[in-house]
Amino acid sequence: GSLRSPSDAELRHEGLEQVIQRLRYTENEHKKLLVERSRSMKDVNRKLQVHLLEVRGVREVNQKLMIEKDSLLKEKEELAGICCFLDDDRDKAKKVAREWQMFGRYATGVLQKELATCHQKIKELEQKQTSLLQENKTLKEICIMLDHENAGNRNSVDSQGGFPVTSNSLLHTPETRDSGDGSSNGSTASNYSPDHHSRSLTKENRPSPGKL
Repeated sequence: GSLRSPSDAELRHEGLEQVIQRLRYTENEHKKLLVERSRSMKDVNRKLQVHLLEVRGVREVNQKLMIEKDSLLKEKEELAGICCFLDDDRDKAKKVAREWQMFGRYATGVLQKELATCHQKIKELEQKQTSLLQENKTLKEICIMLDHENAGNRNSVDSQGGFPVTSNSLLHTPETRDSGDGSSNGSTASNYSPDHHSRSLTKENRPSPGKL
């Protein structure tokens, strides 16, 4: 009922004091509404200022984004050029890689041939070394045999003749057989051995029975 406005007849019937109270109440309410309105306007202005600041920030961000967009476009163009350059380099690298691959195959074939040749030479050298070792072994055995023969001849000379070994007899020892293969010189040395020489001297110097 308080929200309904009273009619003129009702106001006249209520009296002057009641109308005055209604007027003062209405003024107070109007003042309150004005205060609320001013507060609302201040809030709206404050919010508008905040929104304006936000809009300015958005504009600044938009300008920065536009600048970054331009720089990104430039970088995109540069990257596109670099990609084209890299594509060319990649093609060149592929070509060089194929050439190196062909060269590597050729070099591998040459190295395999050289290695095969080296292995063959090594085998030949090993065979030569083996043959030389065998020859050295044979020569050592011959030397040992000659040493044994020399020792036997000297013992036979000392036991049969008892003559001291002179320089002339040393010239006819079996050691002179080193110049050959041990067969021909051995027979010659045996004919002129110290034992044979001493026996011939004994027979020549021995007196005959008729002279006694």
